Amino acid sequence: MSEQCAAELKGHRLSVVSGSISLTENKLATGGRDSEVILWDIESQKIISQLQIDNNLTTDMVWMPNSNDIFLQTSEDLRLRIFDCREQLSLTSQLKIGDNFATTMDIDNSGNYLVTGHRGFNGNACHVKLWDLRKITEDLIEPVNSFTHDSAVISTRFHNDMKLGDSNLFVISASIDQTLRLTDMMQAHQGRILRTNF
Repeated sequence: MSEQCAAELKGHRLSVVSGSISLTENKLATGGRDSEVILWDIESQKIISQLQIDNNLTTDMVWMPNSNDIFLQTSEDLRLRIFDCREQLSLTSQLKIGDNFATTMDIDNSGNYLVTGHRGFNGNACHVKLWDLRKITEDLIEPVNSFTHDSAVISTRFHNDMKLGDSNLFVISASIDQTLRLTDMMQAHQGRILRTNF
């Protein structure tokens, strides 16, 4: 460990792909190529709990913005998973969110909407999808809206401070197609997409 490093957490057996810090900044959730999800206590730098889930190769993780106990994870097995750590780390839901796995996700400030960006294959199905988390039922969720990049989507983020007209669900998406898009997700099907080439 270098002198500049304040802490080094060891627990994963293979590459760590993503991590996310809780609302009160006392918990860290991580996932990687070993199919494990680990919950850490940041102050003690110790593992609180961990779960091994078959074929659960993490692509991204994010905490609910209004909760210190619930976080979400996307995986290469095409699933969105929701975890609760109020008492012990537990998997509360797992939902299929497409035929190509999500590489990135974000939740808006209200905690109601999720956006996912997908890898696609050979330029097909490289979607950015908007989901209403309030409409999850058992193992089913349908996207509210979506649009497509020409290549894999590598980043999606809500622009929480932007408002135009009646909409405030704007997403910035980045793709290996060399574009960034600022998109009104409630109007995506109407083509309200600002495209910037780099």
